[in-house]
Amino acid sequence: MNKLLLAKFLDKGIMVSPSIAGELTEDDYEKTVSGSIPALLDETTLQNIRVKSDLIVIPSKIVKTEIEAKDFLEYYKNKIRVLGEVIIRGLEEKPVSINKMRPGQRNVTLGIVREPGQDMFYLEDLTGRCEVRTNSHNIKEDDVLAVSGVFSGKSVLAEEIIYPELPIKRDITRTTSQASFYFGASSDAQKEEINEIAKRGDAQIFLSNKDDARKITIMILHDGAATSRDVSGPAKIFSSIHGVRFKLQFLPVQSAGNIEESARFFSKRRYAVSGAILPAFSEDLNFIDDDTDFVFFGDSGSTQFTNHKGRSFVSVSSGFVEADLNTRNIKSWHLNRAGR
Repeated sequence: MNKLLLAKFLDKGIMVSPSIAGELTEDDYEKTVSGSIPALLDETTLQNIRVKSDLIVIPSKIVKTEIEAKDFLEYYKNKIRVLGEVIIRGLEEKPVSINKMRPGQRNVTLGIVREPGQDMFYLEDLTGRCEVRTNSHNIKEDDVLAVSGVFSGKSVLAEEIIYPELPIKRDITRTTSQASFYFGASSDAQKEEINEIAKRGDAQIFLSNKDDARKITIMILHDGAATSRDVSGPAKIFSSIHGVRFKLQFLPVQSAGNIEESARFFSKRRYAVSGAILPAFSEDLNFIDDDTDFVFFGDSGSTQFTNHKGRSFVSVSSGFVEADLNTRNIKSWHLNRAGR
């Protein structure tokens, strides 16, 4: 028993249960005093502190309710910067700005899409705007992309359209033992299902908020104990289970549509913004990172899931979606289908 360590707890006004006094570490002390300090540190409290320390959340910090013109300008500049850096990494030649293009030259230029129409759109960067002629389809307003082609003096005749696509995830994150994530929508009707999930062992549950689509609750179930945390989206979540760290991104969208189409859409464009909410510019939480394992859209009107490029994409409306962290298989999970 480390008497000096016990004395440090007592100095903070924390009584330590004799049953755990011999197993405490300096790491336990740092984690205990870094949060809400308990009056008594017993087995359950210590376990909750250790489990909580395995969850790191970078939530949305946006508190602004009135959006001004300058906010949109900053948003677009930031979006071009974040996605442009990804595109440039995959280019063999350095892109030129729109004001530097010369008639008859073949160039690569990069910007944000404006006014997409039949076989054309306008591309804007911070120096100007140009018309782009293309046979490519499904180009959307506000897409950030690069165009390779010849400038005629009036328009670019596009030979290639380059998006900031997610790479295929070569190493898929897995646990070596059985554990699961569950994705669902919060409601009184699901309390029984949550209790059944708790009986299965270690798990983490991500519950969307029926009243506020931009919020979720994360529940951590471990050794019969449960802790929870409310998170505002968009958010990046680093969650450890059985010693393996997974990265999840909560990207609330008004409607995910068909989940397979949504997975392809967001994998290609890397970006999601719900409504008029703009990103926190110091940490762009709408950007899907290379190392993300799960993308959770929250409650988008239907329960759907798919695996795409080594990542799992999930939306919910009722019931639960279970992601097996050992096999990385995903499936719907309902109490009446569980054989109980």
